[in-house]
Amino acid sequence: MGVTRSIAKTHAVVAILVLAGCIAVSSLAVTRVIVPSTEGFIRGIAERYDAYLPEIRIQNGKASIKGESPYSVDLGAKEIVIVLDTREEGVKQALNYLKPAEAGAVLTRDSLVTKNQEQIRIIPLKNMPDVTLNSLEIQAMADRYLPSLTWWMWVAVICYFCFSKPIQLLLLGMIPYFGARSYSVALSYGEALKITAFAMVPPVLLGYAIGMDSLGIIGSFVVYLAVFVGLLILAVWDLVKSEREMSRPGIHPS
Repeated sequence: MGVTRSIAKTHAVVAILVLAGCIAVSSLAVTRVIVPSTEGFIRGIAERYDAYLPEIRIQNGKASIKGESPYSVDLGAKEIVIVLDTREEGVKQALNYLKPAEAGAVLTRDSLVTKNQEQIRIIPLKNMPDVTLNSLEIQAMADRYLPSLTWWMWVAVICYFCFSKPIQLLLLGMIPYFGARSYSVALSYGEALKITAFAMVPPVLLGYAIGMDSLGIIGSFVVYLAVFVGLLILAVWDLVKSEREMSRPGIHPS
């Protein structure tokens, strides 16, 4: 009996455990990239904030900045405008700031006015909690909320793979199922799913070893899918080979 046929005869619980292991390893592979990246991004903003923006304070639904107002943020792109104008007359000037730009935002005394794809949105500050934005405050908020954010990222990633991996199993399980049928080899869909679950292990481990950050999201998925499909094709070949060997005179399945 060939290796693939032996896998097809394993108990369904074993295949479920293999799938659960793949979900765990894939979740770990993704979170070990996005969690440090997210933390580094947020802490980077905190470290550089004072170099690019003045202190912003929102209290009782009113915004103010430390220093001269209006304050224009130079992003090096004329099509994007960010202005802080918390003067009384800044509310009237907001649309004039945004008029020549393709996108941007203006913080006025009592609202945040944004523009994106010719759409203007006005977000009142009256319901916002009191907050002060500077490097020290952002760093303090990062220390306070990053543990919770990390936990929710873990939950989101695990939920994603708990959904996507079974879907992959159901869809790619058709390769060995129909591949075996095309060669008149007996194989149930349930057996095909077991083969697919085991074939998922090498690409998952390869993805973990290489790392998503080295190939990027698209590159990692292409490599993962290519190895996965390649192994399923080899599995079909092994099934056909085993079937032909057992059908020879004098050879009986063990």
